[in-house]
Amino acid sequence: MSTTPSLLALSRADQEVSKSRFVVSRLAHVATLGVTIATLFVDGKPAYFLALVALATEAVAWLFRVLGDRKHSLAEEGRRRALLADALARPADAFAVRDLRARFSRRAKAIAHKFEDPNYYATRAQPGSTRLRAELQESAFWSRELYGVSAKIAYVVAGAVFLLVLVALLIVAGTGSADASLTVARVGVVFLSFLVFSDVLTQALAWTDASRKSDVVVRRLENEALDDEGAALAVFGDYCVATATTPPIPSVLYRWNHDRIEAAWGAADV
Repeated sequence: MSTTPSLLALSRADQEVSKSRFVVSRLAHVATLGVTIATLFVDGKPAYFLALVALATEAVAWLFRVLGDRKHSLAEEGRRRALLADALARPADAFAVRDLRARFSRRAKAIAHKFEDPNYYATRAQPGSTRLRAELQESAFWSRELYGVSAKIAYVVAGAVFLLVLVALLIVAGTGSADASLTVARVGVVFLSFLVFSDVLTQALAWTDASRKSDVVVRRLENEALDDEGAALAVFGDYCVATATTPPIPSVLYRWNHDRIEAAWGAADV
């Protein structure tokens, strides 16, 4: 038996690496919010120190967000090529996979065996346009549901962070301080907290847009066969656009919604 992991397994493994980096980014955001609250109630040098800590945590959040985005983009590229290879029964190398494999992280290669799943897609159709349609629709269906749930939660979190920023601003304005540099430090950490709000809101909007685009793909595939090469490429391209640059779904939300979405897909009988 070959020990070389499949492209799909590598892609799913690197997706987990990407998610772990997003987790660090979000934890750094939480740290920034905590430091912001603390800075509002201390004076003197501790306030300046906390302002520097907030700057550092936001720098960490930005760095790991960028690193996570890069891994996510790679994982999505691999996943889509794996879908084509499986649906059309073509060798993976036909989709320029060799160069792609070289870009996967060592961590992904080490854990890829955990993500091998010959039954990843529910369809049992023979390779060809019918199988491609089924796999695309299943993938888009899951994306629509997961992106939709993620967006709703992100909007709630963004609203909570915005309220925190607003309260922090009111506290800074209401308490005042004879020390101008202390006021600057406090306003600075409030601004960094606003960046947290901006990042969460941006993710919520991205998930909303991806859910909408995925829904369009699902609806198109309900009434459109992919026998025509042009139609197949158009639908596949639309789905790639919907998912390639969208932040990955948090693993906890995937686990919480897995059984519900799987049951819904099975009941759809498509």
